[in-house]
Amino acid sequence: MGSTLEERLKRLEQKKAALAQEEARLKEQARKERTRLLIELGGLVVKAGLDNLRTNELLGALLTLKEKAGEESTRKEWAKAGAAVFGAEPQGERLSVTFAGPIEKSLSDALRGKGLRFNRSMGLWLGVADTATIRELVAPAGGVVAVIDAPAVAESEKKLISATAASGDDDFL
Repeated sequence: MGSTLEERLKRLEQKKAALAQEEARLKEQARKERTRLLIELGGLVVKAGLDNLRTNELLGALLTLKEKAGEESTRKEWAKAGAAVFGAEPQGERLSVTFAGPIEKSLSDALRGKGLRFNRSMGLWLGVADTATIRELVAPAGGVVAVIDAPAVAESEKKLISATAASGDDDFL
């Protein structure tokens, strides 16, 4: 009977360890979901052009919105305005553009004009644009264009990348 009790204790300890692992996994998943939500909300602040406000100003504006959020007609107006902004997003494919070396300021200005932004940490240009137009633009400078619109990328990630690209991380030149 002693060994049976020891076996039961061992099984219970294993179950306890498995539950602890599952709890840790669920906590990590919840943390990632919250982080994703916060990043998406930050992207919306940038997309709305409110990222230049000081923290107190932005919070005050959001509190004013919260007061008006109870009115259904107001929310419908907001939804219509938001849909118009998302509908006005650039058409084309998500692209990355790389060059072997530095490029002329006129070319960087042209890339910005087409909706691409330079990502200093990655050392390349990113954005949503017409592939053929960008290839034609960068070919004389030896630019390499790659389509990064893989089917595995979720729609919310596309919006986030577009919002990040629109944030203006392009002041390297």
